[in-house]
Amino acid sequence: MRAHTGSALVVVLFSFLAGCGDSAPAGHDECRQDADCDDGNACTWERCNPDRTCRIFQIDAAVECDDGNDCTADSCDPATGCVHDGTGVQLDCDDGNACTALDICQGDLLGTCAGTDISADCDDGNACTADSCDPDTGCVNDGRGVHLACDDGDACTEQDFCLGDRAGTCAGTDVSADCDDDNPCTADACDALLGCLHDGTGVLDGCDDGEPCTSGDACQGDAAGTCLGAEPTDCDDGKPCTLDACQPGHGCVHDGTGVTIACDDFNVCTHDDTCRGDAAGTCAGTFDDPRACDDGNVCTVDTCDARLGCVHDGTDILSACDDGDACTQGERCQGDEAGSCAGGQARDCDDGNPCTADGCDPASGCTHDGTGLTGACDDGDVCTQNDHCLGDAAGTCLGLDATAVLCDDGNDCTTDSCHPVRGCRNDLMARNHCFPHFMGVYPPRGATLQGDLSNPVITVRGRVLSGAGPIEELRIDGELVSTDAIGMFSHPVSARVGGNELVLEATDSFGSTRRRVQAFLFSNSFRRPDPEESPPDMVPRGIGIWLSQEVLDDSVREQPPDDLATIFEMVLDDLDLGSFVDPSDPIAQEAGYNIYLTSLRKSNATASLTAISGGMRVRAAFTGIEGDLVFDCPCSGIFCDCWWTGGDSTGGVSMNSVTVTANVLLAVNADHSLAVTVASPSTSISGLDVWSDYWWTDILLSVVESFIRDSLVSDLEDELNDQLTGQLAPMLQDALSALAFDESFELPRLDGSGDTIPIQLSTDFAFTDFDPAGGSIGLRATALASGPPSYDNLGFPLRSGCGAGSQVLVVPGADSFELVLADDTLNALFHAAWYGGLLDFPIPPELLGDIDLSAYGIEDLTLALSGMLAPTAGDCYADGALRIFLGDLRLGVSFRFQGMPIDLVVWATATMGLELALADGEIAIVLTGFEQIDTELEVVQDDLVGLVDLIGTGFDDLLVDALMEALNGGQLASIPLPAIDLHAAMPELPPGTVIALDPQRVYRTDGNTIIGGGL
Repeated sequence: MRAHTGSALVVVLFSFLAGCGDSAPAGHDECRQDADCDDGNACTWERCNPDRTCRIFQIDAAVECDDGNDCTADSCDPATGCVHDGTGVQLDCDDGNACTALDICQGDLLGTCAGTDISADCDDGNACTADSCDPDTGCVNDGRGVHLACDDGDACTEQDFCLGDRAGTCAGTDVSADCDDDNPCTADACDALLGCLHDGTGVLDGCDDGEPCTSGDACQGDAAGTCLGAEPTDCDDGKPCTLDACQPGHGCVHDGTGVTIACDDFNVCTHDDTCRGDAAGTCAGTFDDPRACDDGNVCTVDTCDARLGCVHDGTDILSACDDGDACTQGERCQGDEAGSCAGGQARDCDDGNPCTADGCDPASGCTHDGTGLTGACDDGDVCTQNDHCLGDAAGTCLGLDATAVLCDDGNDCTTDSCHPVRGCRNDLMARNHCFPHFMGVYPPRGATLQGDLSNPVITVRGRVLSGAGPIEELRIDGELVSTDAIGMFSHPVSARVGGNELVLEATDSFGSTRRRVQAFLFSNSFRRPDPEESPPDMVPRGIGIWLSQEVLDDSVREQPPDDLATIFEMVLDDLDLGSFVDPSDPIAQEAGYNIYLTSLRKSNATASLTAISGGMRVRAAFTGIEGDLVFDCPCSGIFCDCWWTGGDSTGGVSMNSVTVTANVLLAVNADHSLAVTVASPSTSISGLDVWSDYWWTDILLSVVESFIRDSLVSDLEDELNDQLTGQLAPMLQDALSALAFDESFELPRLDGSGDTIPIQLSTDFAFTDFDPAGGSIGLRATALASGPPSYDNLGFPLRSGCGAGSQVLVVPGADSFELVLADDTLNALFHAAWYGGLLDFPIPPELLGDIDLSAYGIEDLTLALSGMLAPTAGDCYADGALRIFLGDLRLGVSFRFQGMPIDLVVWATATMGLELALADGEIAIVLTGFEQIDTELEVVQDDLVGLVDLIGTGFDDLLVDALMEALNGGQLASIPLPAIDLHAAMPELPPGTVIALDPQRVYRTDGNTIIGGGL
């Protein structure tokens, strides 16, 4: 048996005490007026009889309570009166709206009648009316004010337009005149239905049929308006080398293709004239041999005239000629028509050789004989002294070699020699000390320099020498730098935050130039994460997370979840409210009873999260709650506190809902863990119902119902407030603490082996910042890999606002969910990869591609790469573009060149474009091409140093370009976006429940890469 507390229970109890009867209400002996007869039943009306007795009449609910609504069931409740309840009623009805049909009761409590909207049926198909539906009158089709394009159905109009009148008239512009088809053989007209008509019946006028191969064209008088010609066209061109014809649609055609008959080209200088068979119908002969007209006289021009034949003309020819006398010279043509040659002078036979006697023979020309001549002379060799004639017929002159005396320059770095014409030569010896070389340069290679950002200047200093001669010019990064007497130099260089290159170039007095290429990293602060150190160095604000209000709670509960509130609701749905109940602790003590709540159950749970300043407002609601009660009557000996009742009892409690609200405030502890505190918690209970299973405690409940209800609500609210908010803080702390993620991934090695470098990206909390729009969470970050590397330095430079001294982690809050990667974190990843050996490996030959090194004389090639500095990304350039800097790459090279063993060291420093993009749900690190590469070549063997100039440029470009091509123009690596495992933090959630970013776009702001998307 289950008896509910309330007014009905009280009435029943009072009726039992008063006895039975219906002539007067309980507690009244007589009545004086109708009001004295009120029985408390709203479904009766009462009258006081003349004999002062009450008469009570039951009302007819079907009449008195009829509300005129077909969608409600009308009845009467003794406690409240007429009741109109439409629940479950689904009869036909009329909602009074002319714009609906198939009206039916909706079955709701209020008895709503609603129909299907038929406004769309008001479309009258006329584009010139606005169609609508009036709930009172029905469809309305009104064309007033409508001025749209339309179709009036008349084929002889166009540009039809609504006139805007009530009837929705459509009218257009008459275009009958446009029916002229320009055919003189047709009569043109326009029909409203058929449109333009063209009829040539009976038309016999002159016309042009468009055919050039006919003449005398005339209309044929048929319906189609045909025009035809009567006679063919004459196309004869009178040429034997063409075939003449008339081509329909084109006209006369004269084609000589294939015609090869004899003809006459009317040229006496040709023979065997024949048609050439070309399309133009050319007639041509073979020209006679030009030698047939050659008269052998250089003073005439020999030609052939097409009409006259051979012609020989010397007119105006004044060129040199030969009169046949070997002892004359300078003869010239006289320019007369006959072509005469005359005017020669005696030839000069002096050969300028003092060792010969000179003469002339008219038949053979000049003679030179040195027999017996022994005087002084000059042999033309600047490297000899004491030259004299030898007296031989050839007139030879010979001197004594004086190279050792004339060409010694006193320089140990040169080899002295003499050339007979050019004279002395002093060639530089190929030794390292005989070329410009640098010593004690600061900063050294692979330097990491920590400096003052307000004055970002470093002083480059050192010494430059050349054994061949003094240094004529020294440039550092293109600027001219002076040196002292012993080659010392000092020069200030502006440094940028991040990677910097130094190029030192020196030229000595011999014109020999050598360069030194090196690099350094600069900032006011560095980080050097080391897996052996605990805790490792971290980027202070390395990663940002933005959680918009939509990500916190989008008010939609669907699977898979895309907001935190849905996930939180999943946890609450599994929450056991019974765990909050202590069955040994009474929730109330009334009328001698201790009342215990022994269990508590729910049917559903909902949650909402709202961003507020400093955190979130959390609302958790539990519905359909039931529990079990025990009414314990404590006894002492034979006496019980509630002996006058029936003793112990049981019962139950139900609640429509329990709602918990609290402000969850977020902060970061000193140890960089997340601090979650609950402020202003509040728990409220609605729809409480309490019952007993036995009549004696039922009576107790009816008597003291209000007090027990208030006490029970208060006690339950206090207990649930303590229990729920006590669990709420650690629950949310576990969930939100998972945002500080640890992500393991692998970067591919660059040696082509397919091996990878394991990287561990670790974070903890730096700050939180919440307002009503959402929340920003900043994380410290570091990246670690096993090592250590071959070089020790300060690590990677912090961006520090590109010199402003303060780096800001920008979290724009422009997308629902954002992950912000600071450039410092990107460099932490690069540093970890470098630490793990990214730039230290032997280079397999296949990494160089398909280059045939043997074509360059190179054999037995081995290479090994070693990077002294970690790759460093940065945007601290004038254009703000993101680039990656590779500094002091050392490439050790051994090979045989034309059989000689050679060892080289190539130093390379490069700047490449860098782009962070989305690829398959990860952050792709894409190299977009080289912007600058500088190299330096060293030959280890001192006696082969000359090969720097011989093979340096070609080999340098070949080897470095091939190596860099392996890095260029593609995806270097990809970083997986973190998937935050909520199951690990909150085991109540199903395995695999993670917070993962659904990326939609990538962009950059002030040294930060923002990946925006949803959850």
